[in-house]
This record gives sequence, structure tokens and C-alpha cells, in this order.
Amino acid sequence: MKLIFVVAGLLVGMFVTTAMASGPYLGAAGGVAFYHDGDLSTGGTGEIQYNPGIAATAALGYDFGVLRGEAEFGYRNAKVDTFATFPANDMDTTFYSYMGNVYWDFKTRNITPFVGGGVGLLHGRFTDHYNAFTDSAIGYQLLAGMGLPMTRHLNLDVTYKYQAAAQKFHVGVYDITYASSNVFAGLRYSF
Repeated sequence: MKLIFVVAGLLVGMFVTTAMASGPYLGAAGGVAFYHDGDLSTGGTGEIQYNPGIAATAALGYDFGVLRGEAEFGYRNAKVDTFATFPANDMDTTFYSYMGNVYWDFKTRNITPFVGGGVGLLHGRFTDHYNAFTDSAIGYQLLAGMGLPMTRHLNLDVTYKYQAAAQKFHVGVYDITYASSNVFAGLRYSF
């Protein structure tokens, strides 16, 4: 019987918190992108390696209290270090992402840790001095971080995002895998 009261109290608390904290928000973040070494496949196999790059995101979302949902646009760019076994100083890659994310917030008094995930579309652009190749793929990301309230409406978020493509990108005669680890710092303004 006590368990029923405890569960009922938790549910009421969750709904009260959700009702008090709900509302739309805008977010923007910048950070560092660490592309994972990718596999190259064509007649043979090889590897593509990258230097650290830059990353930025912009998001429009709605805070339901414990859960948040958002539409996110992302940008990542990095120089290619080696392509197969050749140095590739003049090559770079840019990935644009269009993701739908869901976050689970663990609200406390001073900070809000969160975890989440997202799915969407990744658009990759591979360029060198002579060529530019583009391709798109379904992508996903896993997210974890924490929010620090700065004011009643403004949060500072620090977020780790693992992003990957569910399929290979077709670049000329090559098929290339894509995954990256990204560290962001950003602001989230709630209305």
C-alpha cells in the first residue's frame, strides 16, 4: 500500500513540475568536432583520417518539463589528414545535419543533467582542389550533458554528441563511413 502512495506522489510531482516548466525555447551552440577514422571501400579497402574540426548547431524546441523535443540544424567541418595512404592536406569535409532530438532532463536545484537521442538527415560534402562530391544519408546521434541556469530564462548547456550515418556516403568511386564525437557549449533561451 505504501508503494502505491509513493508512486502516486512521484507521478503527481512529475506532472506538477512538467506544468510549471513547460514552454518553447531557442538554442545555439558551438564546439569542436572529432571525426572518427572512416572506412573507404571500392575495389579495395582503406581508411580516411581527419584533423579536429569545428561544429555549430541551432535548435528550436519545446520543454515539457522532464522531456524536451527539438528540431536541430547542425554544421561540422574538418580537414582530411590522410586519404587511403596518401596525405590529403587540400581535402576537407562538411556535414550538415537536420535532426529531431528528444532529451530527458534530470532537474535538480543547481544543474540539470540530461541524456537524449536524435534521428534525421545528414548531408555530406567532400572537396579537394579539383572536385566536390555530395551525398546524403540517414543519421542518428546520442547526447549527454548538463544545463546550468544563468537566469530564469537562460541556460548554459555543455553537451557531448555522438553522431553517425546509418549508411555509407558515396564519394566518387569510394564509399565512406562517417561518425564524429562533438563537444559543445551553448545557450538555451526559454520563453
